[in-house]
Amino acid sequence: MKRFPYFLLLGALLALSSCSPSVTVHSDYARGVNFRQYNSFAVEAEAGRNADPVMGGDLNQRRIIKALEGEMVARGLARSTEKQADLIVRFGTDSRDRQSTQSNNNYSPWMWRYGGNMNTYTRNYEENRIVVNVYDARTNQQIWQGWASGQFYDRKKDVEAAVFQSVNKIMTRFPVQPSSEFAQNR
Repeated sequence: MKRFPYFLLLGALLALSSCSPSVTVHSDYARGVNFRQYNSFAVEAEAGRNADPVMGGDLNQRRIIKALEGEMVARGLARSTEKQADLIVRFGTDSRDRQSTQSNNNYSPWMWRYGGNMNTYTRNYEENRIVVNVYDARTNQQIWQGWASGQFYDRKKDVEAAVFQSVNKIMTRFPVQPSSEFAQNR
């Protein structure tokens, strides 16, 4: 009898979490590249990729740069100038309007007689994307790309935390992982 409220609470939490779109992350890299050969990096905004006035605004660009620098330092790379860096980390952002439709069809064996109960819920939202491209500075060839898509702006979300978490999720797919002492301090 005491467990019933816990199951009810768990069910409510699952239902609420399924309603909000989550941030999805993907990545790709050049096979055969030894990522351990690189020692330094520089971060910059990708030219022409930050047209959205909110995601591409100065506040978010500074947040993304700070998050990327922290992630690269955690992987044992040193900050450097663009001319002296082994890796150039460029990022871009964009946004687009999306629509989510959910349908709840309550089927009943007596539907032919009493009619069905169909509930449809439509929600409009803005989907944001952060794209991180890593280039070998010597060859100017792209060697890794990671991106996160989702809803970063919401009344209930701390935008700065959402941006940092998204960059962190992207960088978990980077071939070089943070050192163990950095992972313990997180």
